[in-house]
Amino acid sequence: MKEQLTQELAPLKDRKLAVMIEEKFQPFIDQVEMWKDTAESIVISDISQKEEMKTAGSLLREVVTYRTNADKIRKELKADSLTYGRCVQGVYNLIESNCKPIEEDLKAKRDYAKRIKEEALKKVVEYRKNELIKIGVNSDLYNLEQMTNDEFETLLETTIEQKKIAEELKKKEEAERIAKEKAEAEEREQIRIENEKLRQEQEKAEAERKRIEAERQAELNRIEAERKAEQQKADAERKALEAKLEAERIERERLEKEKREENAKIERERLQKEIAEAEAKRKAEMAPDRDKLKEYVLNLQKVVKPELKDEKAKDLLNKINQNLGMLIEKINEHIEKL
Repeated sequence: MKEQLTQELAPLKDRKLAVMIEEKFQPFIDQVEMWKDTAESIVISDISQKEEMKTAGSLLREVVTYRTNADKIRKELKADSLTYGRCVQGVYNLIESNCKPIEEDLKAKRDYAKRIKEEALKKVVEYRKNELIKIGVNSDLYNLEQMTNDEFETLLETTIEQKKIAEELKKKEEAERIAKEKAEAEEREQIRIENEKLRQEQEKAEAERKRIEAERQAELNRIEAERKAEQQKADAERKALEAKLEAERIERERLEKEKREENAKIERERLQKEIAEAEAKRKAEMAPDRDKLKEYVLNLQKVVKPELKDEKAKDLLNKINQNLGMLIEKINEHIEKL
């Protein structure tokens, strides 16, 4: 991390500033390297490792607190740099705000002639667009800005003449269309009359065909009704037999199931009894060992604690007592499971 810190500070030209930043954060970096080794030494692979989990939680709180303190120093140092940047920007804004009006005024004076010409051209183009709109022409089809007055007048006169010719041609085509539609309508009427006569003849023939078909269908329906009645009778007899056989099968399967369940219950009760007897026997055999272990643990708790003067030694003794207490608690749990 020391090499990384040096690389991060390399772009600073002010070496005094770089040294000051390094001195501010160096203690944090040293502590982080120590925490990294401690964290890697904690290995947890089972939920029963409660002490290791507790140690990890304590170390986490220390790391978070230390990092928060480092962030406070970062904010303090960064606040100074932001103030410097705002001052530089404020001076430039003062210069810019005074230069901008002068620039705009000079631009307007420099481009005065150009602006007058553009305004005049804009009025001419607007006039030409309105003239073309009056005669129904799309002004976007022409480059009105580049046209001379003579060219525009010629375009206007030519377009008006072409529109007159187009209107006369449209009237002629409309008259021809009306005459053609009238002739076609008369022809369609004649065809309709002939089709109506043919339709009536076809309807008469269709009515006779339907009468004959109805008589034939009535006979077929009678025969089919007799066949269905016989089929329904046979189906009813078959279903009655199938229902009887199904009822017998269900009753047979019910009796077999009850027998299997009764046998399984007897076997399950026998196994449970054997397991209970074996467990009771094992606990009875382990009773002397459990009592000896409990006595051993009790003797450990009775060990006289030494009187110490040094504070570090006292802290170590407290940690030993805490760890010994948790160890004895876990030993008692294991003893009860024997």
